[in-house]
Amino acid sequence: MFDLTYFQMPESIGNTEKIERLVKSDDYKHKLRDDIAPLNVHSKQRPSRSFILTYIEQFANELNQKSSVVANLRFDVMIKKFLFTSKNILELGPSRISVQIISQPGIYFYANIKDSSLHIDLNFNEETGNFDEAVVNIFENKTQKLNAFGSVEDIFSEIRSYFHVERQTNYDYNARYAISVPGQTSTAFAF
Repeated sequence: MFDLTYFQMPESIGNTEKIERLVKSDDYKHKLRDDIAPLNVHSKQRPSRSFILTYIEQFANELNQKSSVVANLRFDVMIKKFLFTSKNILELGPSRISVQIISQPGIYFYANIKDSSLHIDLNFNEETGNFDEAVVNIFENKTQKLNAFGSVEDIFSEIRSYFHVERQTNYDYNARYAISVPGQTSTAFAF
């Protein structure tokens, strides 16, 4: 079993400081990369570590440029949803993946998987900072093949079903520290 979790940061540190630490810390970005590096890739194309790090850098740049959009979100919830979504997309072996911060507020993911384009929106409540809903759309040959919404777990159940992929990885959402190797807890970069 692999635990996918996030870094614990004291509640006394505001979102702006947390985002700044993520954006400026190569150690944090490398740890995020290691935490989402796929264990079970369901295609022949396994993303390289540099492919994943470039994706993490894109996310960090988006956070840096649009920090005011996510200023009221709960940082731990946002990172946890980002990690889970990224991990699941990368396990499908995309040839391309990108991420953007959107003004709803939320996180938008785009990936090319086989002959399909995958679009995922993670929507957050601006007032409470909590996660609201995930929406997925899959297009093939400019035709919508799948539209689903609900929890992140629910949409990935639909996505795996669409791509005929069995879930092979279990996640523990209650752990408070990043796990890079099963059974080994890393807290060196905990904030």
